[in-house]
Amino acid sequence: MITIALFCEGASEIKILTHIITKYLGDEVSVNALQPELIVNQGYERQTSPGGWYEVLRHCNDRDVRNALATNDFLVIQIDTDACSQVGFDVSEFDECNRKVNDAQLFERVVSRLTRDLSPELLEEYGGRIMFAICINETECWLLPFYYERESSVKC
Repeated sequence: MITIALFCEGASEIKILTHIITKYLGDEVSVNALQPELIVNQGYERQTSPGGWYEVLRHCNDRDVRNALATNDFLVIQIDTDACSQVGFDVSEFDECNRKVNDAQLFERVVSRLTRDLSPELLEEYGGRIMFAICINETECWLLPFYYERESSVKC
């Protein structure tokens, strides 16, 4: 069985990624949400630790990544880009001419930010086991077209 650890912004992102991962890999996968922590209480999942982009970035360090990969085959790190220009996240959506970068460039910038605090040794040893789920804007934008018949009425 393949085990996949998750560092996510919140409980809704964990649910979405778990659904996508299990749909793709089927019964041969176990998903372990490490950030934020969840508990089941009276049949309801509840987030028991802080979420948000700050917490995702705080877990992107050698110790937390090594711990996640010590007991899991892979680590998926999820973060939205809607707050990437905030102080602490520090990823610009604009190039040197003040033009908005394209989604692929923004993805690369965010991955670079997520791996900034990881040592080259860790990246060399574990890099192939770390995956990124970078949500351009926010995760919920992935879902809106499923809830609306006319995509033109949805603006992300």
